[in-house]
Amino acid sequence: MPANLYIRSTVVLSLLWGIVFALVSTVFYFTQDNFSAGTSLTLAVLIAFVIVFIQFLISPFLMDLILGWVYDLSWIDYRDLPDDMAQALNSSMNRHHFSLKKVGIIHDQMPNAFTYGHFKGNARIVLTEGILDMLDSDERVAVLEHEVGHIVHRDFIFMTIAQVVPLAFYLIYITSRSFATTVGRTTGGKEEGGVAAASGLVMVVSYLFYLISGFMVLFLSRARESYADYFSAVETNHPNAMSTALVKVGYGLVLADTRNRNRAKDENLSRSERRRASRQNGMMYGLRSMGLADVRTAKGLVMQAYGEGQTEIHPDAIAAAAAWDLNSPWAKFIELNSTHPLIGKRLRHLDELAPTLGSEPKYPKLGQIKPPESLWDEFFVDLIVYYLFPILIILIPVIGGFYAQSEGFGFTAGVGAGLLVMTVLWYFRIHIRYPEIESYEDPQRPKNTVFEALSSMEKDMYYEASPVRGKPIKLVGHVIGRGTPGYYFGEDFVVQDESGFVIIDFSSLLGWLGNLIFGARKIERMIGQEVTVIGWYRRSTRPIVQLHRAYTQDGQVIKNHWLKANIFFMRFLAILGIIFLVIL
Repeated sequence: MPANLYIRSTVVLSLLWGIVFALVSTVFYFTQDNFSAGTSLTLAVLIAFVIVFIQFLISPFLMDLILGWVYDLSWIDYRDLPDDMAQALNSSMNRHHFSLKKVGIIHDQMPNAFTYGHFKGNARIVLTEGILDMLDSDERVAVLEHEVGHIVHRDFIFMTIAQVVPLAFYLIYITSRSFATTVGRTTGGKEEGGVAAASGLVMVVSYLFYLISGFMVLFLSRARESYADYFSAVETNHPNAMSTALVKVGYGLVLADTRNRNRAKDENLSRSERRRASRQNGMMYGLRSMGLADVRTAKGLVMQAYGEGQTEIHPDAIAAAAAWDLNSPWAKFIELNSTHPLIGKRLRHLDELAPTLGSEPKYPKLGQIKPPESLWDEFFVDLIVYYLFPILIILIPVIGGFYAQSEGFGFTAGVGAGLLVMTVLWYFRIHIRYPEIESYEDPQRPKNTVFEALSSMEKDMYYEASPVRGKPIKLVGHVIGRGTPGYYFGEDFVVQDESGFVIIDFSSLLGWLGNLIFGARKIERMIGQEVTVIGWYRRSTRPIVQLHRAYTQDGQVIKNHWLKANIFFMRFLAILGIIFLVIL
C-alpha cells in the first residue's frame, strides 16, 4: 500500500474516532450531574453501533435479494468468465487467500462493476455485460483486479467502521435536540437551565460534526478507491490498462461492435431480436460454458483524434477530455460530495505510478492542456442560480413587503414588487440551466458527438457545462442499456454513437412514480433502437445529457417537460406579483 494512502486512511479514521471521543467526553462532563441526559446521549451512541452492525450483517444478503428481484442478473461460476479474467481471478485468490465461487453478470451494456460482502470469505463481485464487451483483455482484467483490491483491503470493514461516526453524531444531535426542547419547556431553576443550555450546545456541535464527519467518510472512500486502482496496477503490472478502462467506463469513449450495431437497427428483425442483438456480446462472454464465441468490441473512436486503423484514443485527446476534471472549480466542489475521485485525477495518479512499474505514462499531456479561460466566474454564478435563487423566492417578496410597508406603500405592494423581481431572476436561471434548444430540433442541423462534448475546448461551448449550466446538444445513436445497469425500473437510458456513450437523464414531473412507470414501460422497448436525442449536456462526476426530446426509429416521441415547468413557474410568479401589486 502506498505510504500516502495508508497515512490518509489511518489519519481519517483516527480523526473520526478522535472527535467522537472528544464529543462524548464533553457530553459526560456537562451532564455528569444529570443522569437522564448522560444516559440518553450514551444510548444514542450505542444505538448507532447497533444499527451499523446490523446493517453490516444483513446488507450483503439484502443486496443478493435486491439484485435477484429487480435487476436483470445471472450468477455464474467464476471459471465461466473469459479465460483471461478467470485465470487472473484464480491467481489472485491463491495469492491473497480468499475464495470467490460465483460472479454476478448484469445483462446490460452500460459498463459498471462493484463488489460487496462482509469480509474476504464471502465477498461478491458483480460485472455488467458492458465491462465484458467494451473492454479489451488487459482492461477488463484491470477492472476485475480493482474489485479484488476492495476485497483484499477489507474495504467493507474499513468503511463500516467509518460510517458509524456520522450516524452516531446524527443520533446525538437528535437526542440532544429533543432533550433541550423538553428541559426548556419546564419551569425549573438554574440547574435545569444549565442542562438545557448544555444540551443545546451539544446539539449544535454534534450536527456540525455530523456534517464534517460525512465529508471525512467520503474522503476516506476516495482514498480506498485510489488504493484499489493502485492494487490493480501492481497486480497486473500494467497501470495503463486501468487508465484506458477508466476512460471507457468513466468517460464512455468506446465504439460498439459494428455487426451487432447493424443488427440492432435492422428493421427486418423483430424488436425483441434487435434488443437481443444489442446484448449478444455480453451473453457470449458471461456464458462461455455454453460454447459461445469470444467477441472483441473495443475498436476505438472514428474521428480525427485517431489515426487510420488505430484501436485506441490518441493520448492528447484524452488529456483534453480530462481537463475539466483537473481545472474546473465545479470539479473540486463535486468531488467533496463524491465517493470516487474524478476520472481525470485517477488517470493522473496512474500516470505518476507508471514509471515505478516500468511503464511510460499513458497520457503525458494530462494537466498541461488548459481551458481557454477561467471558469470561476461561471462557477459562482451557477452556485447563486442553483442554491440561492430558490431561497430568494421567499426572502425577496417578504423583505419587499416589510420595506414597502415602512415606506407607506403597503405590505402587499412590496410583496408584488418582490415577486416581479424574482420573475426576472428566474428567467435568468432558466437561461443558465436551459438555454435555447429549439434550433436543435431542425432535422438539417448537424448532430454532435459524445467525444465532441467531452473534449471541446471552444469558448462558450461544452467545456463550460456544469451540473447547473446546460449546453444544448443533438446526439444520434443506439440505446444500449439503462443508466442504472439492469435495474428494471430505471428511468435513465444510455445512448451510444460512433464516438462513445452517455447517460440520458429522464426525470418525470410526477417524481419517483412517473420515473418508475417510464422505466418499466418504455426503456426495454427502446434498447437496440436508433434514437435521436436533443437535450442539455451537463458535466458532473460523469457526463450526462438531460433529456428534452427523443425520437426513436419506431416513431416514439419521448418528451421531458422540465423546461416548460420552469417557464410555467416563472409566469406564475409574474401573475402573482401583478395580483399583489395592482389588485390587492
